[in-house]
Amino acid sequence: MPTSKSLPVIEIEHLSKHPLFRLRIIHKGLALALIPLFVNAVWIFLLSSALAHSHGLLQQEQTQAEILSHLNRITVLLTGSFGELVSYASSGDELHKTKTSLLNAEIEVEFDKLKQLTAREGNQIEPLLNQLLGTLDQDSQVLSSIDKSAQSNEDLMPRVKRLRQLIKQIGKKNRILVDIVKENESRLQSLNVEAEEADRNVRNLVAAGLGCNLILALILVLLLVKDIKGRLKMLVANAQLLPKHLPLTAHVGGNDELSELDTAIHAASVQLAEAAEYRRALTQMMAHDLKSPLSSCLISLETIGAANPGSLNEKQERQINRIRSNLGTLVTLINDLLLLESLETGHLVLTPEPESVRELIDATINILQPIAQSKSVRLLNEAERCYIAVDRNRILQVLTNLVSNAIKFAPTNSDVTVTAEQNPTCVRVAVIDQGRGLSKEDASRLFQKFKQTEDGKKAGGTGLGLALAKLIVEAHGGKIGVDSEPGHGCQFWFTIPMTNEPTE
Repeated sequence: MPTSKSLPVIEIEHLSKHPLFRLRIIHKGLALALIPLFVNAVWIFLLSSALAHSHGLLQQEQTQAEILSHLNRITVLLTGSFGELVSYASSGDELHKTKTSLLNAEIEVEFDKLKQLTAREGNQIEPLLNQLLGTLDQDSQVLSSIDKSAQSNEDLMPRVKRLRQLIKQIGKKNRILVDIVKENESRLQSLNVEAEEADRNVRNLVAAGLGCNLILALILVLLLVKDIKGRLKMLVANAQLLPKHLPLTAHVGGNDELSELDTAIHAASVQLAEAAEYRRALTQMMAHDLKSPLSSCLISLETIGAANPGSLNEKQERQINRIRSNLGTLVTLINDLLLLESLETGHLVLTPEPESVRELIDATINILQPIAQSKSVRLLNEAERCYIAVDRNRILQVLTNLVSNAIKFAPTNSDVTVTAEQNPTCVRVAVIDQGRGLSKEDASRLFQKFKQTEDGKKAGGTGLGLALAKLIVEAHGGKIGVDSEPGHGCQFWFTIPMTNEPTE
């Protein structure tokens, strides 16, 4: 039986002072459900922000890729434009001039697209693009000068000079393009680093969110389980102490349904204690008031029979014997009620002494042998040599009850066998008959007060014998039970802790 010392009363009371655990159980459940929901909402917000940032970086990477594609296209167009311009400068062919103009127009279109992309992203290459666009204006000036020289039939040296000028311009364009590409690659590399970091942040955030959810759920569950489990343990202990009329453990803390149940159990304990005390006083009073007159009646009957031997006829003798038997039954019932009250309230004092089980069974058989012979029932003692420390009179009462019941329900010319076998820690005594047996339903309630089978009611009895036997055996630290099936007889058994053989 658990006691208050084995329960974490102080810890539970300390925990129950927390505001969360002073709520009712349904409110605790709602609170413990809302806390993870709030944490999940914050986590989803942070995760959404991280994903939005990662998406923005992805778009910037795509933009930089488009810029790089346009730069490659401009490089190709500039190379073609330079070639056509050189050809026109050297030959004066109008076809090269036309191609140069078309290529420059395409370059301007690409420049417009680049400006839109760089303006949207706030890119640092826009000044370089303006410089590159300025070189195109210089190409237009070169075309104009070539046209003028063609009209004036200029000699070779000025043309060579213009070719040198064109070579310088293409070198300048190349340097600007290299700077633009470097700037774009640097920006793209920076975006890649940021994207990788954003990707790590998202993964870390997902892992942290899952980990926090798991840890939070475990913490909340452990807190709730710790609160409820500890207090339920106290409630179970109190509920087990309640029917034994023993002092209950400390009150369960909190302000919820468990606390209300604990308060009800303590109130019931007080009421049961008062009722038990009232019942004990009433039983003792009734037993005293009934036992004395009944004992006087029995003494009077014995006196009548002793004072007038042979003066009563056969009918009168039968009537007196019937009265004597009924008075004896009433006295036995009163004694059983008093014993039952003492056992249930723990007031019965036992005086255990080492006893031979075989000798106890022999004593029981000697007492009940006349009854067994009247029914042609054989009583057999098949006990091993073993010893138990018991109150002799009380264990004889148990054995007498079990064996007399077996005789009562045993068929004529059958055996009632009493066995005793020694186990490592106890001695098992069994009374085996060859009667009609019991159903599971009857066997389950046979050791309750005033509970009898239909056959038992017909055979008479108070319904207290087996209940008393159970309490006496349990008072000795043992157990009692019955194994039976309809049509296969009964085996009533009990166990008592084993003791050593007494030394002489």
